[in-house]
Amino acid sequence: MKRFLVITFLFPLFFSFFYGGGQYVNAASIDSNMVVNPMKNGKYPPALTVAKDPVYPIDSRVVIRANHVPGMEGAKAVVNAVYETTAYKVSYIPTTSSEEVKNYKWVIHEDIEGANSEAFDVGEEIILNVKYKNGMDRAKAKIESVVQTNVYMVSYIDSRNGEKVKNYKWLIESELLPLKEN
Repeated sequence: MKRFLVITFLFPLFFSFFYGGGQYVNAASIDSNMVVNPMKNGKYPPALTVAKDPVYPIDSRVVIRANHVPGMEGAKAVVNAVYETTAYKVSYIPTTSSEEVKNYKWVIHEDIEGANSEAFDVGEEIILNVKYKNGMDRAKAKIESVVQTNVYMVSYIDSRNGEKVKNYKWLIESELLPLKEN
């Protein structure tokens, strides 16, 4: 009987630990449960430099003023992580199709194969080492613009359907505004 109770109790914990980390979760409001330590979850390499004095520190409540994906613009968000790096807007041809994706925002310096301490220049051809979207990893890309900045990982509420989006990578400071609490 004890074995049955232990298995009954531990199975849901085991299952949620290994399979519950999906990107989308139903929710209707910003709360402290949206704050996720990306290093604990192994989501990003430790080579990134944590921002020393960002405009929006970790746990800041913000409003997104970018439209990288539908439902993002105007969404309320919480800052999960902030790093100092170089951000690139790129155009690339996915490895899964021949249709070019133009002006994708943002790929960071650490996402580029062969990146060293020097930033890439506009017009340079690169290879992406990232899996943000299907077909991005190992895709050939061209640098469209370069910004030395703080990049933000945020969790937000999709403004179209109320879904939580966890650990979205990346937004830059000019794409965020402080959330005014009433």
